[in-house]
Amino acid sequence: MRTVRDGSDAIYTGASEISIGNNDLSSRTEQQAASLEQTAASMEQLTATVKQNAENARQASKLALTASETAQQGGKVVDGVVTTIERNCGQFQEDCRYHQCD
Repeated sequence: MRTVRDGSDAIYTGASEISIGNNDLSSRTEQQAASLEQTAASMEQLTATVKQNAENARQASKLALTASETAQQGGKVVDGVVTTIERNCGQFQEDCRYHQCD
């Protein structure tokens, strides 16, 4: 009878140890699952941030192009004004010479 009891005690002890191990494994698995969920959420936030940064860069590029085109147009206007002033100065000098000769 003692052998049966010793065997029964050994089975109970083994089953208890397995149960403790399973509980520990379950706890660690839950912690890893929670960490994985946090990582996935962080990746989603990072993806959204990268997309927003890309959109901001596109908008900045468009604005820079518009500013460049405006500056080029302004440069052409200034060139035209300078040409007109030079032409008028040349005409003025000719007029001055003509009137001095009289």
